[in-house]
Amino acid sequence: MVKQMRSALAAFWGVVLVPLWADVAPAQKRIALVVGNSAYQSVAKLPNPVNDATSIGTMFRNAGFDVVDSRFDLGNLEFKRAIREFTYQARDFDIAVVYYAGHGIEVGGINYLIPVDAKLATDLDAEDEGVSLDRVIRAMEPARRLRLVILDACRDNPFNQKMQRTMAMRAVSNGLAKIELTLRDTMVAYAAKAGSTAEDGNGANSPFTAALLKYLPEPGLDVRLAFGRVRDDVWSNTGHRQEPFVYASLGGSEVPLVPAVRKTEPTPPPATAENEVRRAFELTTQVGTKEAWEAFLEDYKTGLYADLARAQLAKLATATPPQSDSARESAEADRAWDMVKESNDRAAIRKFIELFPVSVHTPNAQHRLGVLEHAAQEREAAARDAAKREEDAQRATAAERLREELKRAETDLRKATDELAQRERAEQERLAAEHQQGSSVSPVAPDWIAGTPSDGPGKQDEARRKQAETASAQTDARAKADRERLAAQVKDLQAEKARLADERARLERIMAERLAIRNDDVGNPPTGRETVDLPSLPPSPPQITAPPARSKSATAACRDLLFRAQIDDLSEADRNALQHCR
Repeated sequence: MVKQMRSALAAFWGVVLVPLWADVAPAQKRIALVVGNSAYQSVAKLPNPVNDATSIGTMFRNAGFDVVDSRFDLGNLEFKRAIREFTYQARDFDIAVVYYAGHGIEVGGINYLIPVDAKLATDLDAEDEGVSLDRVIRAMEPARRLRLVILDACRDNPFNQKMQRTMAMRAVSNGLAKIELTLRDTMVAYAAKAGSTAEDGNGANSPFTAALLKYLPEPGLDVRLAFGRVRDDVWSNTGHRQEPFVYASLGGSEVPLVPAVRKTEPTPPPATAENEVRRAFELTTQVGTKEAWEAFLEDYKTGLYADLARAQLAKLATATPPQSDSARESAEADRAWDMVKESNDRAAIRKFIELFPVSVHTPNAQHRLGVLEHAAQEREAAARDAAKREEDAQRATAAERLREELKRAETDLRKATDELAQRERAEQERLAAEHQQGSSVSPVAPDWIAGTPSDGPGKQDEARRKQAETASAQTDARAKADRERLAAQVKDLQAEKARLADERARLERIMAERLAIRNDDVGNPPTGRETVDLPSLPPSPPQITAPPARSKSATAACRDLLFRAQIDDLSEADRNALQHCR
């Protein structure tokens, strides 16, 4: 009895206080971006998307939305700019809604909204020419209470018929693919469930948009119940050919898109409440997540549908949890590729391929890495060629310099040798002339023999003899100095020639070693001794030895014998000695 009274009181206060609380609750700020693409440039135009977007924008304005931004027939750049601007605006709002009507496509498990200027010649063009659904969802992240994406984009896709496939494993479908939300308080509604197509309709609006216009503006109606009614309406009006579908991660509290007004009508009869429970159950069945069933049980704790909800929870508890990392990994791969796709850092691109081997961006990364590797190899080959040319030029310069030095040394050595030979010939001629002059002098008797009064050889003859000895000594000294100077010069030139020969040998050895190292680097060992074409040294000139110089005492003795011969005062031994002087 006590429990029944508590339940009755709770029901009473719930009926009385909830409407009042709805009236006094602070108003939530709402913003909407509405996009309708009809005038496609490379395929046939769609008749209804612009009409649908116009009607939805008018509905949001009439429902009291603070900001409604309606865009029509957006190209790629305009579409992405509109998404970016919407991201900045959504920071100050509680509820953010994006409605899109136009073509959509799924490529490799990723959903794309198609701008009017897209061509989609290949499946790789989708990520560049389309706008990914993940990007649209991320743009709504700043909103504080509800993020809602409505896609009337599952139409039969004409791009699929002419699109060229670059990879056999990349699937392309007409409809949109299933998604798994990682952002809380988010709902995504498809005009048709994953893999199927939606009808464009024969009226002013598509069947899906017509149902949205009918149920979304209802004040105080929870967004889950509103889309449940939209699903029933479309399913019925299309003869069971089209079934809308929602993906949601919402809490247990009601989230009306349009705030409720004060309710003055009496409490609805139980039959209406039962219908609402049934619709809530159907909508929760479409979501099918653990959180959705728990939220349903918080609102409806007893009854047949509550028992069915508990059974669904038990079934989910025993089932294998779905893989939830694929979408996250795909988003991470998108962000990583955006960072490295324009980079020339080969290490970063290799790291991307290592971290995301099965990403849709991996083929592009491998292609870019191959291009960068080829360019690096060409630069290295060019650098090696330039270094080889520089080395060859230096070797040629060194060889030419050595050739000039050898030529100058040879010329200097030849000049010195000729000069020394001339000096020797001149000396020999001078000595021969002196000897001939001495032999031709007639003996003249001294004054004391002729009767001149004198007591020995005269002082005048002695002076002449000393003067002749002094002149001969000076001539001999000069000749000796010249011979010594020329001999020293020849010795220096021969030393220079030997140094140049050593330099030539050293250069040949160094160049041979470099040639062997270069052959080892390219994998072609030398087959034999390779030498460098250096100038050959001239043959050494004949060693010129100066004739031995006669000592001063020997010269004086010869002159004394010559003087005595003039007075016929020579013994037989003196005559033999005089022959050696000649």
